[in-house]
Amino acid sequence: LLTATVTAEEFFGVIPFSARYDFFASTGNATIVAVTLNLHPDPLEPLRRTTAPSYMIVGRIQTESPSDGTSKTIFLREPDFSPSGHNADPEYHGPYIYQAVALLSPGRYRASFAAFDSITRKIGSYTDLLEVPSFAEGTLALSSLCLSQSIEPAPIEPQRVSPYVIGHLKVTPRLIPAYRNGDTFAVYYQVYSALDDPDTHAPNLRIEYQFLVNQGGIVMPIGRAILFDSVGNSAQGWSFPLRNWPTAEFRLRVTVTDSLTGQSAAREVAFKVL
Repeated sequence: LLTATVTAEEFFGVIPFSARYDFFASTGNATIVAVTLNLHPDPLEPLRRTTAPSYMIVGRIQTESPSDGTSKTIFLREPDFSPSGHNADPEYHGPYIYQAVALLSPGRYRASFAAFDSITRKIGSYTDLLEVPSFAEGTLALSSLCLSQSIEPAPIEPQRVSPYVIGHLKVTPRLIPAYRNGDTFAVYYQVYSALDDPDTHAPNLRIEYQFLVNQGGIVMPIGRAILFDSVGNSAQGWSFPLRNWPTAEFRLRVTVTDSLTGQSAAREVAFKVL
């Protein structure tokens, strides 16, 4: 008596992709983690050159060796991954960007992702370890320095955690930190726990941007630091066109000082000029 029929299908090929994680403060002790995946299609695949991307993506984030012996797992389903608007551009052929957000307690996690291309019938997987920081109140801190492909106003709506939307801005991360002269360099970050000036009801920040270059394995400052005084906004986006930069590996160091308390915080991000 036939009671069931099972159909099996073998999928060939591997989709190469990578991930980056940006961390932002949230209410309570949790941290907002923006998980951005970068999927690289095969440029020689005939089906991929004539069709828009159609990826099914799932993920799992699990605590790594918790100290109390308890493990927490968060599953990210296919609807949790939102494609970037660039993916739908008919002239754009990858790499394709997808982002999901999760609220995680500070600590060390193992992240695993899998992707299936329903058009080319190819699959890919990616595993990584990430350290989720804590943004403790009372201590000046910076979010991730998010190298951005685009920064634009987000629709005015009740604030919620959603892909690409940070505060009142829509930020699309730049997954490959490599630039050519003529490209626009853009970075977004947030400042936390800065004291508000009682007169302006806004923070009073001193922001320093210092570029560093890697020369033979030695990282050294290049040029003078760029200074901004009396900055009254805790959400910062900074961009400029790259012109006449040499081919090299660089770092951007951002140092923020609260002029009212004297506290300082700094972060760095690496990039290349090709």
